[in-house]
Amino acid sequence: MTGSVQDSDLAKVSKLAKALTEVEHGHPALPGSRPPGASVVGLVGPPGVGKSTVISALATRARQRGESVAVLAVDPSSPITGGALLGDRIRMNAHGADPLVFVRSFASRGHPGGLAAAIPDAVQTALALGWDRIFIEPVGGGQNDIEIASCADIVLLVLSPESGDDVQALKAGILELADIIVVNKADRPGAQSFLRVLQSALAGPTAPGCMMLSVPDGTGIAELDEALRTQKPVRSRRDAALLASVMNEVVALARRALSDPAVRAGVLRLMHDGRRAEAAERLLRELPHG
Repeated sequence: MTGSVQDSDLAKVSKLAKALTEVEHGHPALPGSRPPGASVVGLVGPPGVGKSTVISALATRARQRGESVAVLAVDPSSPITGGALLGDRIRMNAHGADPLVFVRSFASRGHPGGLAAAIPDAVQTALALGWDRIFIEPVGGGQNDIEIASCADIVLLVLSPESGDDVQALKAGILELADIIVVNKADRPGAQSFLRVLQSALAGPTAPGCMMLSVPDGTGIAELDEALRTQKPVRSRRDAALLASVMNEVVALARRALSDPAVRAGVLRLMHDGRRAEAAERLLRELPHG
């Protein structure tokens, strides 16, 4: 945190809070351009790898430069209230006295791809209101968090030495999307060997950079902060992830279409006749619109 709390800081926070509430209620994003040098970072990875802790450390560095920070965290929906469980806000309480580290939780409400439906407009709104650093943390499902590519400038994949068993599953999705990969909790046994496994699995001209990170002793924080400010995403990886996100949406629409008994019967009839391509075309014609 830099300096004391100013009335202008409180006004900035109040304006963002009100605007995000409007966005979550279905209003469009506020128009406007992003501040010079602003960035949007999406942090993905399996639950328990320390994504919120990494965000907190990066927010500290941003505030030391005088930058404002907005954290948009997507939490699982409560089965009782339908709201967000607010776990990320609890883990960010180190910045509770600093109004320019703004944390807002969004309930996923079953939205596919790891985000809440309002997140893209929330990002645009925060940028339009002049916030410098925006961090997005999806629900935390790992390989399914591919929609983050549609609204983040840089995708940071956070893993830990215990993530070793998840690498093959991750490789089919988010591992191919990441611009930077960090092995967090680098002080734990097996961290170096896990880093070598990652580097071997990701060898190639477009492979993302991999680095070690340990928040408690500060290992790698400065290097990661600099990389996030200078890294350019690899277009081929980003395009592949965006297409995968579109496919997720098509699958969701197809499931909705197949809930209609008449559509389901027609598709099955064609499949039983061995006319697979015609069945697919029939289903595509029935996809709901709007």
